Amino acid sequence: MAQFPRPKIVFNGMLRAGEELACFREDFEVYTVDVTSSRIFDGPKPIVPHTTEYTTAAQRFVSPLSGFTKSTCIRTSDGVPIIWFIKQGMTSPWGHIGQFLFKATISALQLLMSIYAPPRNIMGDPRHVWNFREEVARYEAQGRPYGVYHWAYWFAQGQPRPLVSAETHPRTVRRHDALVHYLFKARWMHIVVSKWLKTLDPEMWERYWTCYQRLRSEGKLGELDDGDMGCFCCHVCLVNAVANPHRDNGDVMRGVVITCPSGPFRKGGEVGFLELGLRFDQKAGDLLIAPSAACIHLVMPHSDGDRYSDVWFTKELVLNPPDRPFSCNVHGCNETFIRDNGCKHHQRIKKDAAHKDARARKAFEKVSNPNITFDQYLNAFLDPAEARVFCDVLGCDRVDNGTNTGWSSKTGLLRHKLRKHPAPMASMHRSNEVDGSDEREDEEMEDVE
Repeated sequence: MAQFPRPKIVFNGMLRAGEELACFREDFEVYTVDVTSSRIFDGPKPIVPHTTEYTTAAQRFVSPLSGFTKSTCIRTSDGVPIIWFIKQGMTSPWGHIGQFLFKATISALQLLMSIYAPPRNIMGDPRHVWNFREEVARYEAQGRPYGVYHWAYWFAQGQPRPLVSAETHPRTVRRHDALVHYLFKARWMHIVVSKWLKTLDPEMWERYWTCYQRLRSEGKLGELDDGDMGCFCCHVCLVNAVANPHRDNGDVMRGVVITCPSGPFRKGGEVGFLELGLRFDQKAGDLLIAPSAACIHLVMPHSDGDRYSDVWFTKELVLNPPDRPFSCNVHGCNETFIRDNGCKHHQRIKKDAAHKDARARKAFEKVSNPNITFDQYLNAFLDPAEARVFCDVLGCDRVDNGTNTGWSSKTGLLRHKLRKHPAPMASMHRSNEVDGSDEREDEEMEDVE
């Protein structure tokens, strides 16, 4: 059974934070947790188990904790604020207008879900995979939505540079119009969370806002551009999806993620931090600002209605662009990558002639005799004078029978042989080596004579 720490938590009084002459002002209960900031941000980060036993143990640990229900600031033992919980922080700055906007945004999301159902391509995501099939089956039986929308500007798998996610550009016009309508309705929410971050941590807001404005000026955000008041490049909406214990790898380590639930749910949905022994009873309209990359956290199951959760963040590689040490070595390709696996993925999927030839050369080196190079094979076993080349393996359906078109390049034939006839190719290389040794023996006999 997994064991979770219970650091000491001490109440330190009240704190009024915010702008004195503006609506973004709140009285916070301040608590100090007996953990240093260096341990949270710079300490070891053990792998989070994504198993049924660990998730069940984590939920049992969080469930009996005394949850925070009022606006709260959590500080480390060295005085660094790490978590801000703002009760009704989404709507309180606007009063009755905020309640009206909140309801209008939920209606726009429900309209979007009726036209563009939440994607369910999260089965490989360890944050949701534990009970994914059971959850989907249960919600489908009840006719309720389930899934996660990802509207983000980030590094996609194998891409040399960050891009706006594909889910931001649905394939049909009707879906795209519904999405644009929702993002327009939800723009005020992005402005509110950005304003709260500026109020509570101006230096951190400055980092996010500078990156956001740079991308805006370059025209890279597209539909994610929410004007001068925004600061985040990613907006995720979870529809009834439960988040199992995890850290958000790829997020800013000394940064924040801001979440806000909505929807008609009445029970559950609490957010727990396992390493800190904290639980926040987050209801619709409550804001939670926390370092998701540094702390293991989870969202408890909910009931009595659908739960939607909007999340705003910016990825580390977008906020702090790293050096790009890996470059594609294919002739004529100038793409660079931040990781070696991104470069390899790029070389596997590119379909131009240069990358195809490079893949054929690499495959040839794996199956051929080390004494024969790729160029020697082309010169020795293929006639360069022929305009078209055909397979010469008996029984192959790509032989020169007058009907096949063959290949216009030798590398095309080579790829075919490597894929369809690896054994004949290997024997061909061995026979060539034997023929070469016979020739050397004849030359030696002539020298002796």
